[in-house]
Amino acid sequence: MQISNLLSPAVLVFMGLSVISCGKSEEAKSNLNLEGGQRYIGCSIAEQARINPAILTLLQSASTEFDSYVSCLKSAEFVENKGVNYLDIASSLKSADLVDIHCRDLEPNILGEAPVDIRGTRLSIDRGFISSGTTARLAGTIGHEIMHNRGFRHSEYPFGSPHYPLTVPEQVEACLQTGTPNLPAPNTCIINNKPYKTGEQFRKSLGCIAPGKESITIIKCLSGGVEEASMTVIPNIVCGGPDF
Repeated sequence: MQISNLLSPAVLVFMGLSVISCGKSEEAKSNLNLEGGQRYIGCSIAEQARINPAILTLLQSASTEFDSYVSCLKSAEFVENKGVNYLDIASSLKSADLVDIHCRDLEPNILGEAPVDIRGTRLSIDRGFISSGTTARLAGTIGHEIMHNRGFRHSEYPFGSPHYPLTVPEQVEACLQTGTPNLPAPNTCIINNKPYKTGEQFRKSLGCIAPGKESITIIKCLSGGVEEASMTVIPNIVCGGPDF
């Protein structure tokens, strides 16, 4: 698959867009139509040569290795995923448009940043990271930033939170970089895409089964995983009304 090299430098200005910077010391159509598809902005030929193999990794994950990528995300736990399932998250990599890659000197410990929830695909990568990062880490970081373009954030669980590794950009990064998703923090269960500590429980309504009676499932976080128990309760609110 052909990958374009040098295009005329341009100035990329993000106007009126929320931009997320991703700080970690570790840290696109596949139609990923990157045959002539990525634009390098302010990047030297040497920097482009460092990024090109990472783009190829993304192309492979969105095409010939898509099943493996999907399998990794299927086994992942997510927070802040907006109710989007693993398959749609995986497919969002395939739907990436022409990629504008801007090489910049970012703030210390920031490897990449991108505007959130936009049309198209635009991101910046730190120059120091471009020169020092492995192909796998660069691919993971680019995938992470593409997820920001697709609208996924880590605002509820920011960098430093024990649940930050379970946000969509981080799980995509992990699957692209290592083929293995990040695990929840110790003594934590992810239930309905929210973290619960050992001993906490989540009450899920299954609906009315008769006037005044509701079927529910109690999901409890245990040290070895979760335990579910279904039961019928008489709720405080009216369950089933005149139209039941």
